[in-house]
Amino acid sequence: RELDYGTVGLSLLPRPAVEISELRLANVTGAAQPWMLQIGRISADFDLAALLTGHIKIVSITVSDSTVLLETDPDGIGNWVMSKQETTPGWLSKLEIDEFQVDKLTLTFRDGVTNTAKSVQIDQAHIEATSARQPLQLEIQTKINDKPFKVSGTIGSLSTLMANAATYPVNLDAQIGATRLSAHGTIDRPQQMETLHLTLIAETTETADLAALFGVAVTPMGPLRASAQLEGSLAAPKLAAIDLAVGGGDTPLIKVSGDIAD
Repeated sequence: RELDYGTVGLSLLPRPAVEISELRLANVTGAAQPWMLQIGRISADFDLAALLTGHIKIVSITVSDSTVLLETDPDGIGNWVMSKQETTPGWLSKLEIDEFQVDKLTLTFRDGVTNTAKSVQIDQAHIEATSARQPLQLEIQTKINDKPFKVSGTIGSLSTLMANAATYPVNLDAQIGATRLSAHGTIDRPQQMETLHLTLIAETTETADLAALFGVAVTPMGPLRASAQLEGSLAAPKLAAIDLAVGGGDTPLIKVSGDIAD
């Protein structure tokens, strides 16, 4: 795919570093927009000792003012999946990143099956790991409806992701106001998001507040606790072992259980 960029700056002290402006990665043919990734500025510091031994180890990397467009085609295949004509550079499998900082990122996901799109603005994201083989620790801060939204936890290592391993671990927790959300489990073949095996849990002191996050207005119904198993793919997700309880105390208690497919 085409890779375009503006200016490039290099420095050697106190350690080798590079700064690139207006970096853009082309989208797949026939996509809604020509660029999959656009970065206003990216800077990276390199480990000199590692470079001298033929390894690429980034001590820290900062990405600012970026937009990422993730989309699937009508068959549910994502634009992040390399085609048979495209190859992943060999050096990526040896890449190590100690610390990754993101400032002001707009992430958009477009579903080519339903022809719908959703966007989220991420104010800050911080990712770090002690090595390429260790789990990535992450913390993301953003806002939903002007309310602070924080996500923290761990995901699989960079080497596991680049190898497109059969099993990729995900352990994430989120909070917005009095609402707590979590996703724990694994993803098969993470580059294709082939199959999901995630336990989802949502808890809140007021159901109406949770519904408002998704743009749905409901009358106050009291507290909510829900859990479910998310299986299948992004194109054909399935919710199993649903256990939902709403209300109680001053409001009627409603319980729902079952499965949802497609």
